[in-house]
Amino acid sequence: DERVRLTNETFGAIQVVKLYAWETSFKKATSAAREEELSKILSFANLRALSTFFVQGIPVLVSTATFLAYSVIYGAEELTPAIAFTTLSLLTVLAGPLQNLPNIINQISQASIALERLNEVLLADEVP
Repeated sequence: DERVRLTNETFGAIQVVKLYAWETSFKKATSAAREEELSKILSFANLRALSTFFVQGIPVLVSTATFLAYSVIYGAEELTPAIAFTTLSLLTVLAGPLQNLPNIINQISQASIALERLNEVLLADEVP
């Protein structure tokens, strides 16, 4: 938002900027805002990659832990294919909603930002 505001301000006052040779200061301000924006985008991308990694990896870990726990608890009993496939089926059903979690969190944050912007516009003073 800050970078877009600075760019619009520069374009809106381009004649004044050129007249007083303020290009360098406007360029520095816009570049600083751009660097901050890129930093936030990189941070968001890293967080999303990490959450996707965990969401994809957790079902495998849960399945492994479940079968290990079964072996420890029921050590003498044999793990039959019926038990194994039933367990895998149930764990897959449970993992489905978990895989949508990063997208849901992303959509909630985008909706929150959109509502803040909309609220700002709706609460602005009326132009006479």
